[in-house]
Amino acid sequence: MHSVTLIPRHLTEKLTSTLRTTRVINIVGPRQTGKTTLVRDLVEAARFLDLDDESLFASLALDPYGQLSTLSSETGQTGLPIVIDEVQRLPQITLALKRIVDRDRRAGQFVLTGGGAINVHRCAPTAVPSTFPKQRTERPTHWQLPAISGNP
Repeated sequence: MHSVTLIPRHLTEKLTSTLRTTRVINIVGPRQTGKTTLVRDLVEAARFLDLDDESLFASLALDPYGQLSTLSSETGQTGLPIVIDEVQRLPQITLALKRIVDRDRRAGQFVLTGGGAINVHRCAPTAVPSTFPKQRTERPTHWQLPAISGNP
């Protein structure tokens, strides 16, 4: 039996501290670099929305502001963020997020992850860049991979 110990990633501390000071965090990086894993392991979320889920995607695409505003209101008292995975699939979500966080200025409302940077300025030209700070993941190196120990 093997036990797996994950070695902390370079964004662990930064993600934790940024959640306390920023309304929306945008984690971007190449495919398979651990963006979703990082968030699932470190962030206790009020809701986890995966935009690879076609029914969820379709629902959000119809009314991103209405859907996210309702979720934000429902989960606001928990103090936990809403995580939106694969956010690059729905670029129009940016304006909805901007409207929500302009109305409610508490930190740590949304964590976005995706393989491509969501273009904040194209979708929401009046958004203040610091509203959506980017945290980049990198290709894992040998020291970031799980350390396997134990008896075979």
